[in-house]
Amino acid sequence: MSDFERETRTTTVETPPSDSVTYVRSGSGAGPWILAAVVAVIAIIAVVWMMNSRTAPTNDEISAAMDQSRAAGYVEGASTALSNVQPQTTLPAPTVDTGSVVASQQAAADARAAAERAAESAQSAATSASANTNTDTSTNTTP
Repeated sequence: MSDFERETRTTTVETPPSDSVTYVRSGSGAGPWILAAVVAVIAIIAVVWMMNSRTAPTNDEISAAMDQSRAAGYVEGASTALSNVQPQTTLPAPTVDTGSVVASQQAAADARAAAERAAESAQSAATSASANTNTDTSTNTTP
């Protein structure tokens, strides 16, 4: 019997002598296996397409990310400065240490400077990356 032929099984169960019930079960053949193979092939093609359709970030996206990181640096520096000053503000006025206020202001300034350096570094990396992708390789000839 080949894989594509249908198989039919018939079972007869005798209940009372006057009644008989017949159950018929048909074999399914290769149809479900073919359908499963088609679904698997489509899934593999979809995964390959998704993996190959990724694109590099645009300059606008890089710029937006730099702005966001710069803002995050400002917020972090400000919160650090605030957390350094806040415990001192609960003390009476004459005992406030102006040195810690100055140190926290310096820490905030250092955080801002670090955020600026990180943004400049990201900008230079983006510029060099876009310059590398925009070069014409046909002009580079080796002797």
